[in-house]
Amino acid sequence: MTVRRTRAHYALRDERIGLEVRHLIINHVITDPDSDFLKARQRMQAPYLQQLQEEYGQLTKIIQVPEFAHEIKGVETLKILESVLFDSPGE
Repeated sequence: MTVRRTRAHYALRDERIGLEVRHLIINHVITDPDSDFLKARQRMQAPYLQQLQEEYGQLTKIIQVPEFAHEIKGVETLKILESVLFDSPGE
């Protein structure tokens, strides 16, 4: 979701549907770039991540989900995603 669309969702929560947003999940964040391509992507993402942190960091918990090398498919990879989302290992 773009920063502009994130702002729109936050505006809707109070005015139209009264939905309280407690978490902002940012998907496909480059955390450990190991190639020039990924380093460039990380540099591209950095200002947007900073902007979201500045605008919404005091209002909600921001969770950055890293870009995984493989598709999230199956119980084992879902457990990894669970640990990122909920800060606790899967059972």
